[in-house]
Amino acid sequence: NIFTPGFIDDKNDEFDIIMEGEEFYDLSIYNRWGLLMYHSAIDGERGDGSNWNGKVNNTGNECPEGTYFYILDYKNCYGDIERKRTSGAITLIR
Repeated sequence: NIFTPGFIDDKNDEFDIIMEGEEFYDLSIYNRWGLLMYHSAIDGERGDGSNWNGKVNNTGNECPEGTYFYILDYKNCYGDIERKRTSGAITLIR
């Protein structure tokens, strides 16, 4: 749950929830004050530009180091009848 965008090592540059077989994907990331920093309805692949890169909406200002919170609503094609929700914390280190 730690990622380090901007480091030269080319590791952990994006926050990515790895899923396979998703029929529905909705990821929102908030700062500690509850402000939306990122939202995506696409489960991106590493390096394709759609995973969170530590900037506001991936194009704005760099978000400061700290703890962020995500909410992921999803449904997969492996027998899920209803959408599910998971959430957690992310630590961004610069």
